[in-house]
Amino acid sequence: MEALRLEPWRPEDYSIYAAMAADGRVMAYISGHALNDEEIRVKYDNVLEKYPHGMGHFMVYQGDRFIGYGKLTPMEDPGVGEVGYMLPPELWGQGYGNAIAALMVAQARAIGLHTTAAVIDPANIASRRVLEKQGFTTHSPELYHSRESEWLQLVL
Repeated sequence: MEALRLEPWRPEDYSIYAAMAADGRVMAYISGHALNDEEIRVKYDNVLEKYPHGMGHFMVYQGDRFIGYGKLTPMEDPGVGEVGYMLPPELWGQGYGNAIAALMVAQARAIGLHTTAAVIDPANIASRRVLEKQGFTTHSPELYHSRESEWLQLVL
């Protein structure tokens, strides 16, 4: 697989994000539903937020091809970052989720974090497998944005 690279999201990339966020298949395990225009705008403003060096929301490319979305965002503990990713459905099952998760973990290591965390819907077996391949283990079940969730963590 050709190497992936991270690029920060820009305001002009809204349509790429909106297409994924409006797709109920993509959002099924994230929000539970496709987002409407207002929800997408609010989420995209968050995607554009500035974070500490090396952290943030990223577009992921392979060459010139957009592959998906990756995030590494700060948590309460300054040494912990939350990892996340989204892929267009046409790229599911091709190893890109694993590649993006590995890229986010490598980014966390590069900036000196001691732990990464991820939150998933407990029914999202594919995402759990992606994270387990990176070494994540279940930390705790809990509610996240009023949804049943499972927290996984990886001590770096």
